[in-house]
Amino acid sequence: MLQNISQFFNEILKIIEPYYNISLLTTKFITISLGNLVLGITFIFIVRVLVRYILRKLIYEGVLKKIEDENSQRSIKTVIKIVFEVLVFVFGLNIIGFDLKFFGDIWKARLFSIQGEGVSLGNLFIGLVILFIGFKLAKYFSKKIKMFFEKKFKFDISQGAIVESVSKYVLLIVLVLFVLSIVGIPLTIFTIIGGSLAIGIGFGSKNLMNNFISGVFLMTERQLKVGDIIEVEGNTGTIEHIGARSTIIKTFSNLRMLLPNSKLLENSVINWTLTDKVVRRELTVGVTYGSPVEKVKDLLYQVVDRNEDVVDNPKPVVLFSEFADSALVFKVLIWINLQKAINVRILLSDLRFAIDKIFRENKIVIAFPQIDAHLDTSKPLNIQLTNKDKVSE
Repeated sequence: MLQNISQFFNEILKIIEPYYNISLLTTKFITISLGNLVLGITFIFIVRVLVRYILRKLIYEGVLKKIEDENSQRSIKTVIKIVFEVLVFVFGLNIIGFDLKFFGDIWKARLFSIQGEGVSLGNLFIGLVILFIGFKLAKYFSKKIKMFFEKKFKFDISQGAIVESVSKYVLLIVLVLFVLSIVGIPLTIFTIIGGSLAIGIGFGSKNLMNNFISGVFLMTERQLKVGDIIEVEGNTGTIEHIGARSTIIKTFSNLRMLLPNSKLLENSVINWTLTDKVVRRELTVGVTYGSPVEKVKDLLYQVVDRNEDVVDNPKPVVLFSEFADSALVFKVLIWINLQKAINVRILLSDLRFAIDKIFRENKIVIAFPQIDAHLDTSKPLNIQLTNKDKVSE
């Protein structure tokens, strides 16, 4: 049986052999025959499928799953895929007939020189790959370092943000130095870059450095911290991130404002949560004259006491404010924890709804502007009665 199979394959090889050795292209670095072309294309197709399967099982669904940031996962996955695709194509082309020395010469090709040190295409490619992956990993590990300090040393959200920023910049500096050493760029180049930067700062980088220094002051003085609720330029929101150049503020409309750091130091900023998260808010309501004012006061206390977002200490206060032209005016002073209240305007709106409802149930009328018209009766009034039908005729 085995002998018959062997003879069968030998016969097939005898038939294929003349076609296998047909030369398609011959140069200094390339020798392509029909058989090698078919084998190379088959190799590329099969190995690409196998490599993708192995990467998905071992790398994508294994190692990369431990990285929680989806953007970092996607970026690293793309780089790994490109690297392995290039390797598969190189080996496939070698089977087809491309000499590996050809690829070696391309890999070692010198692009430029800096202070006598040559930078090759291969080293530059490796450096860019490491830089890209390292940048994503630096962001990921800086977040992990922040979480460690928050858990280990009980850091608050603002202290954690400072740790994250500092650790990220340190990791990036180490990464850049490492990549430069791999690429072959001497570190003395920084003396030239430093001089260029000094000239640039003097002529056109004033605002950039101003924002950078302002960011350093914001992170060290901590008068504005991540998580603080601030009001600036007529907008109120929560500080999400303080960067080297700008600060991101999430408004209560779920929009992101990017403000240069210098604006936060140079302009007036209200920090609602600088020393205390509890702030006072005021509600004004007017009832008609003749309303039972004691009952109105009790009803207002009932409304604010039922709302969970109104804190118990300090206690709410109801004030009989004034006798206005058309109303008896009451003011309700309440204190709110800004970190627990979703939106102050929504809270005040809910309280107004509740006040309107409880007043209707107790037949308390909310006042509205009224004007009393007085007639001068010192002279007889001229009153005429007309027949509508006759007038129409």
